Amino acid sequence: CISINQVINHQNVKIHSSCPMKGQVEDSEGGSIPEHHILVRDNQLLHARYLMVYCGNKKAAKDVNLDRQNSDVGQPARSRLATWLASNKMLLVLICYGLLLALVGITSSTWFKRLVAKYF
Repeated sequence: CISINQVINHQNVKIHSSCPMKGQVEDSEGGSIPEHHILVRDNQLLHARYLMVYCGNKKAAKDVNLDRQNSDVGQPARSRLATWLASNKMLLVLICYGLLLALVGITSSTWFKRLVAKYF
């Protein structure tokens, strides 16, 4: 996980500098900030811009291909639709969520309530 942050230029923010006000930290053993480091003592002076999350597969790609080849033996072929649905689960969840929101919005509208009262 990597976070890219924006730091506000403030006197409490300490960075590596030749200026004694910016580069020295009071009440510390080392005293000065190392190069490429920033010390922010107040989290309100920091604004998170980007958060990058990454993960790797535990199996190598070669092992995955071998597992697929071995598992397909004796199995009926999956349809294109089933394969697509299995590989796009997040998209399906988002579409279902959008449909649920639309359904809730329509059923709570006055137009829908009048329509139901008229026909039922």
